[in-house]
Amino acid sequence: MRRRLARTSFKVGYSYLNAGGLTVTGYQAVVNLHDSVLYINNTLFPAVTPYAIRLVGGGVQNTGGEIVIAGTSGAAVRIEAIASPTYGNAYGNAQMTNVLVESSTLASIANPDAVSSPLFGALMCSMCYGSIGTDVGSFISAASDFVGTIQMKGNRFFAGAARSNPNIAAASATISFDWESFGTNMLQGYAGVVGGIQRMTSKDLAPGVVLTGTSSTMTGGSSIETFSASGTHTHTLLNPSFYPGRTLYLNNGAELLPV
Repeated sequence: MRRRLARTSFKVGYSYLNAGGLTVTGYQAVVNLHDSVLYINNTLFPAVTPYAIRLVGGGVQNTGGEIVIAGTSGAAVRIEAIASPTYGNAYGNAQMTNVLVESSTLASIANPDAVSSPLFGALMCSMCYGSIGTDVGSFISAASDFVGTIQMKGNRFFAGAARSNPNIAAASATISFDWESFGTNMLQGYAGVVGGIQRMTSKDLAPGVVLTGTSSTMTGGSSIETFSASGTHTHTLLNPSFYPGRTLYLNNGAELLPV
């Protein structure tokens, strides 16, 4: 089905054994999905990469329902850049809430048309859950020119066998995630995230003492140290050997910036 509308909604939509479910093209095109079931299988169309939702500059707000990608290729969500002389070049936006996902890849963010310097773009996933198939690559991957947002909060994904590939690989994106979204047999914490500006919610890293005017830095293999503004007393919190070359700012939460 094709509709030339800027805004549209589908409630309890259903797609079965198709190579693709929904494609939204256009800078201001937005589709709302409610309790839709997208079962994608490209067996009849092997030349087509299966995507349940494909956004070419467009947006989707997907609430409830289910996405299943049969096989190991494709992704539940594909986000691409679009060229717009009126509004500027930009990636699409996907917001997913309370969606059951069964797929080897949750999201692929790419720029196949080589759109120049695209801005914006987002993948925001909350309260979603489901099992991951074969470990064929990053669960979420983004092109190096994607400078938008990847946010994973309150989800519960797990794998049937131990994974070695990253949960998120994105060179330039701002990445926000909690420690619970990636569960059994998935890489834990920052070990599962590669690249980007990484932010996390508040997390107890180790017991420590609150000091006035403290600052904390770390480099590969060294320990986090806190320094009192009134003296030279030092507290060693932990050995962050798995955080090479980064600076940790202990505020209301933590932010890691590559250096």
